[in-house]
Amino acid sequence: MLKKTVIVMVIAIAMLTAAVQADMTYAPFMFDAYDALGNPIADGTYLMVLDLDNDGWGSFGYLDQALAGPGVDNASSWLWDNDDLIMDRGQIINGEAFPFATIPTATIPGTYSANVDEYYLLWLDLAFDPAALAPGANVHYGAESLGVVGTDPGDYGPFPMGGNANLVTVQAVPEPASTMLFLVGSGLFFALRRNRQGA
Repeated sequence: MLKKTVIVMVIAIAMLTAAVQADMTYAPFMFDAYDALGNPIADGTYLMVLDLDNDGWGSFGYLDQALAGPGVDNASSWLWDNDDLIMDRGQIINGEAFPFATIPTATIPGTYSANVDEYYLLWLDLAFDPAALAPGANVHYGAESLGVVGTDPGDYGPFPMGGNANLVTVQAVPEPASTMLFLVGSGLFFALRRNRQGA
């Protein structure tokens, strides 16, 4: 009986080990998340993002400063490109961030291209709020490429350089046609209201 129990335990451990090794874990710990002035961010937010289609977000790369314009928006959502994947979001404390994510090899996203798609760490000078739906506009942040993702089970743990949060989130600027419709609609509303008051 004891022999059977030992054999079952060995098999269970072997299966558990195989299951664990079938995962890819990403843990790019960073110790230099600074604000725009070069001070450690006391309470901030980090974001680890996988660029699944390797095209940045919108017409910008994750390392570029976005220019305000129609449709350009990285302030209204944590996910700046619907094709990408947020791997982890968490708190920066005194300039240190400890992102962690696991991607099982059995459930790799269909658009995942090993040794092609890059993943990034972003650090935002914004107090961490787990319930927040977006960073909001005019938030200073920094970004760094962590290299490309792989498919081999194991740990991927680069140490990011970090640095200053020199980029700024921008809110979408309404297109001229939308702005015109809004102004015309507002004008009609006030004209009708004035007519009713005068009657």
